[in-house]
Amino acid sequence: MKAKTIFSVLAAIHIVIGLALIGMTMNAEEALKQWISGPVDPDVMTLILGQLRVVICHSVGAGLIMWMARGMGSTEDARRILRGYCLFCGLVLLNAGYGALFATAPPIPVIIMYIVGFGLAAYGSARCEVA
Repeated sequence: MKAKTIFSVLAAIHIVIGLALIGMTMNAEEALKQWISGPVDPDVMTLILGQLRVVICHSVGAGLIMWMARGMGSTEDARRILRGYCLFCGLVLLNAGYGALFATAPPIPVIIMYIVGFGLAAYGSARCEVA
């Protein structure tokens, strides 16, 4: 599989996650009702929205990095980037697992996108080719 295709799919995954979270910020109180009963303190809402903005920027930023990596000229460099992405996804999935066991798990579609991204990057780190 071409590295350009793999990087494009990984970029799309991260940008979609970021855009979905932007939608969550539009009506954060409604989204929080499933976890918090009653009114949400304004300080808590400010903290949550601040953390959400960090995650949005992180996800979109990772997507843009993957988009820029599409122009990679060396197969070995592309594979190295994809191995690093596997480590990144592994850490994100470990955090999601911790959240599922001890706190609040991320939404299932987000977990699925990270698993798909991990699998695609693992495949690409062994078999991708730069055309």
